[in-house]
Formats: sequence, C-alpha cells, structure tokens
Amino acid sequence: MSPSTPNEKVQLARYKAVEAKFANLYGEKPSLIARAPGRVNLIGEHIDYCHFSVLPMAIEVDVIAPFVASGDSSVTINNTDPKFSSESFSFPADGSVVEIDKNNLSWGSYFKCSAIVAHKFILEKYAHLLDGGKKPLKGLKALFDGTVPTGGGLSSSAAFCICATLAILHVNGVEQITKEDLTRITVVCEHYVGLNNGGMDQCASVNGEPNKVLLISFKPALKSTPFELPETKPETIFLITNSLITANKTETAPKNYNLRVVEVAVAAELIARKFGLKVSPDSNLDTATLRGSFRCVLHAEIGRVCLGRAGY
Repeated sequence: MSPSTPNEKVQLARYKAVEAKFANLYGEKPSLIARAPGRVNLIGEHIDYCHFSVLPMAIEVDVIAPFVASGDSSVTINNTDPKFSSESFSFPADGSVVEIDKNNLSWGSYFKCSAIVAHKFILEKYAHLLDGGKKPLKGLKALFDGTVPTGGGLSSSAAFCICATLAILHVNGVEQITKEDLTRITVVCEHYVGLNNGGMDQCASVNGEPNKVLLISFKPALKSTPFELPETKPETIFLITNSLITANKTETAPKNYNLRVVEVAVAAELIARKFGLKVSPDSNLDTATLRGSFRCVLHAEIGRVCLGRAGY
C-alpha cells in the first residue's frame, strides 16, 4: 500500500507557513497545532448508521489548526481558504453550552459542534476545570488550514470537527484524551447541525494508522481494528481522484444524506412489521436499524428451524 501519512518535509514546510500566517494574523505564536486526517472508504457506503461494519482508511490530506488561548471566553477562528470568512463569538458567561442557529449555518457552526461535545466531555470527566459547570469554556484563537477537498467525500467536516475539539479541550486544561473517548464524543458532532451521520468518518480519522485499513464495527460497541492488506506484486495502490463535484452537506443534507437515513430507517421498520418482530430502536432517529431488523429475522428463522427439528 502507498503511505497514508504526508511527506515529512512537505508537511513541515506547510506547518511553518501556516504558523507564520497565524503570527501575522494574531500577533503572537500558537501554543500548539491540532491535526486530523481525512479518510477514504473502501467497503460499506451508507451502512455505518445501520450499524453494519465498514472498511475505511485514513489518508494523507488533513486539517491542521495552530491555536492559542484567548485569555477569556472569546473565540476567533480564521481559515486560510478565503471562502471561509473570519468568525468570532464568546462562550456563554453562565457556563451553559453554546447554541447553534440551525437557520443560519456557517463553517463556524461546525466549530460550535466541537465546542458542544468538548464542553460535555469536560463536565463528564473533568468537571472541576469548569467549577462543575458554573464557569464558561475558555476561548481561543485559531487558524484552520485544510488539504481535504471541501465537499469532496473525504470527510473534511469530520477532520475539521476533530481538530477543533482537540484545540478546545487543550485550552481548557484537558492535556490528553484517549482515542476511544475522542471517537465517542466526535461521532455526534455533526448531529448538532442536523446531519444524521454514523460514526465511520470520525472513527477512521482518529484511529487511522500508516499503511493500514480499519475494520470498524458498531455492535456490540464502537471498535476499530487496524490491519495490513496482504502483500501483492505489484503493490496495492489506492488512487483517489476528485470528480470536482461538491456535496455541501450543510445545504443538501435534508434532501440527500438525511433522506437516505430516513429511507433506510423506514425499510428497517417495514421488515420488522413484515415478520412480526419487535426490534429495539437504536438508530440516530430512535428507530430500528437494518442490522437490528436483520438480526431479529435471523434469530427468528434459526428458532423456527430448531423448533421444527425438535418436533420432528
């Protein structure tokens, strides 16, 4: 397989260039740089939210963000891509979770998604850092730079949200987080902007390893298992091309992505009704999943066959 990590010299030059832009923009050096890669999926489209296993891998393109604490609860985010204008806001002074206006979404809304999951995680694991929820989150100044094509199907939004989450956690005193926890909290990030995604994108970005693919399972619990593909001659190379057709989920989710989620949920319910089965609701929409329905059908069929044999 070809390397899934960027060329070190190229990446170092990029980091220095983005750091210089940060210093020019904010008048100070960043304290750290957060990074999260994009991903490509090899097997399993639109089935992660059905809780079926998928087979993606992390790739070279990524999102990086040099950042520094603002010294108060104010947030200023900028992007090296000029189509994303500068945005500023402050975390609620009363310590409540920041709100998102779903009628006026922007790229900053995705940052707020990260703030929401980071805030909840801190209250869950490190409540003392926020005085039990009485203090507001500490703000930051950040500059985002991405090589993942926006709307290109390589999970630029997932990489962005993970990157932002790491930055927010750090400036608020969380110096380390397990991959398991980071995956768990970021898989729901985009739910806050109305996207009913599964967990493949975030899990692949957080858990990806060089030259390995990931088998991601969702039941009985979210789990990623990295492994190398068998050696071949010539070696296996995955060529990722850009069709230049963008899919802006912020704009198209209601009639495209989310519609498919609903259609699959309806299919799962119809299967359950057809066979007279009671399936536990475990999807993002609090409905049955295809995996759940299929599993119940299989168990019912196994039971029928076993009973038939016993009677015989």
